[in-house]
Amino acid sequence: MVKDRSDFFALDLVGVAAALRRGAVSAADLTAAALARIAADDPTFNAFFRVDAEAARARARAADRARARGRRAPLQGVPLAHKDLFFREGNVTSAGSRTRQSKAVFTATLLRRLDRAGAIDLGTLNMSEFAFHPWGANRLRPPPANPWDATRFAGASSGGSAAAIAGRLVFGSLGSDSGGSIRFPAALSGIVGLLPTPGLLSRHGMALTSPTLDRPGPMARSVRDIARLLNVLVGRDPADPATVRRKVANYERGLGRGLRGRRVAFAPQTLAEVDPPLRPVLARALDALRTAGVRIVEIALPSAFAAAHADAGTVFLFEAARTHARVLRRHARQLHPEIRVRLERGGAISRAHYRDALGRRDATAAAFADHVFGRAPVLLLPAAPIAAPTLAALTGPDPALAVADPGRFTRAFNYLGLPALALPAGLTADGLPVGLQLIGLPFAEATLLRIGAAFERANPLPTFLLQAQRAGASHFFPSRSEAGGG
Repeated sequence: MVKDRSDFFALDLVGVAAALRRGAVSAADLTAAALARIAADDPTFNAFFRVDAEAARARARAADRARARGRRAPLQGVPLAHKDLFFREGNVTSAGSRTRQSKAVFTATLLRRLDRAGAIDLGTLNMSEFAFHPWGANRLRPPPANPWDATRFAGASSGGSAAAIAGRLVFGSLGSDSGGSIRFPAALSGIVGLLPTPGLLSRHGMALTSPTLDRPGPMARSVRDIARLLNVLVGRDPADPATVRRKVANYERGLGRGLRGRRVAFAPQTLAEVDPPLRPVLARALDALRTAGVRIVEIALPSAFAAAHADAGTVFLFEAARTHARVLRRHARQLHPEIRVRLERGGAISRAHYRDALGRRDATAAAFADHVFGRAPVLLLPAAPIAAPTLAALTGPDPALAVADPGRFTRAFNYLGLPALALPAGLTADGLPVGLQLIGLPFAEATLLRIGAAFERANPLPTFLLQAQRAGASHFFPSRSEAGGG
């Protein structure tokens, strides 16, 4: 039973939306509690760039007035915050860079849709500069700390979103993903994140680095939270011609279905490609699926996967260098040194090499789909090859980190145009989250969410309860010794 406002942060987004709807807590009180938690814990987590406290309080009061008049919006009164890539009129959207100081003259479509659904926007979240660095480099704030262990990294480039959600500062966030930037921090921080099919969500008002690969997507604590956010976010946007015209699904419908009879492809070779502490966790996740009635179809990843991975890297570097060429010419000294080096590397890629990489995409996607989805409609892979590294390793000459590729299992799917859902698989022996991802054909989000929700129920490690035991730095969570090792 909820005893005070802080206890509401043990709920996921859908749970707290229900509490707000029935009047168990007001939006004003919940927002005040969220702001208090940010003030107490964010000096440790480094999740926020900017906290818009007064605007959030005003939105919360408006949400309470609307509820009193009988309005029942799907996110009414729910505190969120977003990666600092999405424009809000009158505010600076930094994209993690000192070089961006202009105030936006309009609000991003996705933020407007969340506003209409009643969400309370608390501010902007830490990210890699231009969403262009795997280890969170920017010159505005230190990398976000992992709420499971504040000496470790929360992930990048949407690491601020992951830290804010896992640390119980907000109930959800918009991130972005060009090669794993939602799924990698979700895996390291024990939360859920979705890379949607290209064109499903509007990019109007989102700062881009790689127009071909960049995709916005929701991040939250549970699969049902992602479904609720997706219901609000999807839809054709005349301001973004790339959005597709499709019948909008109710992504929450069918989440209670079981897994019996489902086929899921899995490549056993990938277990040997992750760090040893992750392997037993992923093996247990496969056993949980089998116990729930899933038929695991073992496959070898096709050569098209490696080809897509390589060509995605070419496209990303080339497009980033062209997108930010003017900044590199005029403001190089204001950039983080590692970002400057990466942009220069991208600038050295020839246009012919780039065109070749893009030109192979359709054939590579067809070959991948034929090999994988001809065997099963969904592919399961690790979401990250490592558990959360220490923050010290990010700043020191760590040989293991220098050769680690956070996007090893994720980057190809941006290039191939496929959706992917990252969700927690369990904990290592050291109590660090391990993530898996489910990949499907274009616009298979509903299927991925149904399997993900069933996995949450089938997994012998009850993901959300473990997060509630271990993630928070203060307020109501027990200590590590009280929570046990998971």
